[in-house]
Amino acid sequence: MASRRMDGYWANPRWPDNDDANRSVWHAYYRSLIAASELFELRMRYSGGFSFASAEACYSAYTQELYRFDQLYRIYHEAADVVYARSPDALSPLTSRVEQDYLTGFLQPFAQKWGSFLDGGLLQQWRLPGVSNQQNFYAEQVDRYLKGGEDRRVFVVISDALRYEVAQE
Repeated sequence: MASRRMDGYWANPRWPDNDDANRSVWHAYYRSLIAASELFELRMRYSGGFSFASAEACYSAYTQELYRFDQLYRIYHEAADVVYARSPDALSPLTSRVEQDYLTGFLQPFAQKWGSFLDGGLLQQWRLPGVSNQQNFYAEQVDRYLKGGEDRRVFVVISDALRYEVAQE
């Protein structure tokens, strides 16, 4: 229903905002509802918690589906910020539920599970089959490229905020 309304007259971002229709706000409102709904659905699928036999299985689960928790949380807040700028209390109860489901339903239990693999020896060895280690980045990516000629240059963006879910999107 919300997706259909996003394409309607009042929320369609292809038409400009005007005095009668604050389309960007309504579009963001519906976008936040959709993101929250999808987050709640995902949370329900994992209501029993997270159980992985190995660090590899945990990593694989994150790269296949669990990254969506982070993605939906970000999408919700991006849209909610637009709504809050116009109407500060419009989404307050929903935001509280999003925060609760994300933090206690995903982030804390998933971090604890990953932490158990670190405590179990992964931190000393820090290797996952098929996953390149960050400390090998220069040798595997940059140096190899630069050896192709003196006129080659490389710029690397390093950001602790550039997360897997953003790159996936």
